[in-house]
Amino acid sequence: MKKIYLGVFLIPLVVNPLGFEIYSASKLSWFLFFLAIFALGLVLSNKIEVMRNKMLYYYLGALLASLFLSTIFSVTPIQSLFGEYHYAKGFLLYLLLIGHLFICLHLFSDGRFRKKFFKIVKIVAAILSVHAILQYFNPENAEHLFRSYATVGQPNFLAQLLIFPFFLLGFELLDEDRGKKESAMSVLLFVLVGLAIFLTRSRAVILGVMASAYLGFLFFSNVKRLYKWLLTAGLVAIAGALPFIGFIDMRSISSRGLLWEGSLKLLDKWYVLLGTGLNSFYREFVRVMPKEAFNTEQFYTTPSSPHNEILEALLERGLLGLILYLVPIVFIAWLLIRKKIKSRDGKVAIFAIIAYLVSVQFSFSVLEHFVYLIAFWAILLLEQLEFDDAKRTMKHFVWKGGLALLAVSLFVSSLLILKTDLLLAKGFEQYAMGNPAAFDVLEEAVNNTPVFTYPRRIVIKLFADERAGELVDHLEAYRRISGEDYYYNILGMKMAANEGDFDLVEDHYLKAGEAAPNLPILYTEAGDIYFENGNCEKALEMYGILKSLAPVYEEGSEEKRLFEKHATGFVVAMERMAECE
Repeated sequence: MKKIYLGVFLIPLVVNPLGFEIYSASKLSWFLFFLAIFALGLVLSNKIEVMRNKMLYYYLGALLASLFLSTIFSVTPIQSLFGEYHYAKGFLLYLLLIGHLFICLHLFSDGRFRKKFFKIVKIVAAILSVHAILQYFNPENAEHLFRSYATVGQPNFLAQLLIFPFFLLGFELLDEDRGKKESAMSVLLFVLVGLAIFLTRSRAVILGVMASAYLGFLFFSNVKRLYKWLLTAGLVAIAGALPFIGFIDMRSISSRGLLWEGSLKLLDKWYVLLGTGLNSFYREFVRVMPKEAFNTEQFYTTPSSPHNEILEALLERGLLGLILYLVPIVFIAWLLIRKKIKSRDGKVAIFAIIAYLVSVQFSFSVLEHFVYLIAFWAILLLEQLEFDDAKRTMKHFVWKGGLALLAVSLFVSSLLILKTDLLLAKGFEQYAMGNPAAFDVLEEAVNNTPVFTYPRRIVIKLFADERAGELVDHLEAYRRISGEDYYYNILGMKMAANEGDFDLVEDHYLKAGEAAPNLPILYTEAGDIYFENGNCEKALEMYGILKSLAPVYEEGSEEKRLFEKHATGFVVAMERMAECE
């Protein structure tokens, strides 16, 4: 089962072209499947080997306590427990990722498995890089403004993942004992990975790689201290000049600034200790989201993360979560300052982790990143800490029964998520073709994974007009799980209009506006309701607010084309506004 578990590291390549969420849901299903396989292997082997280190145990115990408390006292406890359909970053996933850490510690304590892991990393990197390079020349790639994303689904996510093979290959190039053929292959792969990162145009990752390389030079090179200081001064001067020579995209910096400024407004004395809970940022941010956010975000979406993991830890997990996030960073700093890293594997791990940690201060992590990040942390910990390898038999029926139950639960969850994604794709296609069976198919998707709000939201959004009476339970469940009162009131507004109760429509509108004053969909839906019921005066009021939120793009620009593609409701609203005028 140990060899089989290495298959989990193929996760970046996993896509489901028949699914609704092509890139994300199938990866979650893949991860759960391999955890189930490993748990089943433990049941069959009758023994378990655990790598023990007291300091690591204390840290993980504190981390679990922090995550648990943030979930219990969350503003959205159900969503904090299970996460959301797209990224599933809830308490249960973090619990499974800790299990993944212990598996990696066990596997990579054996040099043979570590070599196999590194080989898989390079194979995955080669496939992703070639795909990304070819994708760059594909006209359909205009969707991401010609930034490559391969099978990861988003340019920044691809670049963040490629950090790990980039440093692995970089240190292989410095290995003088390698043969000419192996060295040539490492050079080729290194160039491919570097080019793929460049084609993602992820400035955060490029900054992370440069920062990590600089720290390596600063702490491990034999150059005189004077030259190190001169280089540092030169780099500071260059960094200060970059915005003025147009190398740095100020639009991107501005978008992060808006997110961070808005996020800081969310800090509340009642939540400062434990935070608002995992997966609660989206719900909270809409209260303070400025309209300028839509200069960089799609018009009908809002960020699911503050794009800064330190800030995310503080907001969602409070001061305790922030401290626990900073502890590994302090540990890395200690290793660098004391020059504790001696082995090549240790250097590969620490510099890849540093580059990654820098990059996610301008982005965020998804499942495939966690799978790789934890593996490299396991290697670093094995190189720097002392572990006891404790072997225990598991003949007692409680242990075997518990692990068997875990394996079955993981298998079933993996299959249900995969089935839900297929049903969502099928139901959405049937809806587009006007097939009345779409409602039943999408309801089955909801019932498959009732703890996630995303499938339920799709059903409510598509059928709020024609089947309002059948959606009351779905709407209440959506509100209970997500805590998103604004969306509950937006949908309630549509359902009240179907009943002809416009006093209730106004009541829902005011409540939604209080919870999310700059959310465009509120004014689109309100305007459409009044327009379709012949009230042009109120429709003009709603459409006017909507228009004031929209970014202004140059005619004929690629940004304007993409805006009109994604904001179809806005285009229709402006046409209706013109009719009323």
